[in-house]
Amino acid sequence: MEKEPSKNVLGGDLTPCSMDPVTGFFRNGSCDTCAEDR
Repeated sequence: MEKEPSKNVLGGDLTPCSMDPVTGFFRNGSCDTCAEDR
């Protein structure tokens, strides 16, 4: 599974939103996704 680059609605890089506990499909604190996240 490979992470695809994600941008926010303004076109900038995403920043972590939760690190304790870590969240997101990749458990990296960001709302990153890929084709396997359905």
